[in-house]
Amino acid sequence: MDDFRAELLDGYAREGSFGHRQHLHMTWSYLCRGEGDRVFPFLQHVTEGHGDHDKLNATMTRFWVDATAHAMRTSGAESFDGLLDAVPHLLDKALPFRHWSRDRLFSPRARAEWVEPDLEPLPF
Repeated sequence: MDDFRAELLDGYAREGSFGHRQHLHMTWSYLCRGEGDRVFPFLQHVTEGHGDHDKLNATMTRFWVDATAHAMRTSGAESFDGLLDAVPHLLDKALPFRHWSRDRLFSPRARAEWVEPDLEPLPF
């Protein structure tokens, strides 16, 4: 495991949670390093470590990486808290459901690979 991933995991372990805000922080952290492609492997490691393989969703992960990257580009925020202040809708866990039906987003295919939205096109 690389040092950056270990530091992230240690930080979240000290906080005692890895909820939506922590997922966004992890995504923001990797994007700041130019390593957005490392978000999914990080989540694979976390879910495997907790026996939660079925929680991992490739479509959902890509949506949040792309949404966070878009927010970073358009907000000009220089910190994670600044990003959330500028784009508070990132904290809305239901945001993907504006674009995907539950059936499509939680389908086996969407869990394994990217699937296009079936409700509303993405704005980014």
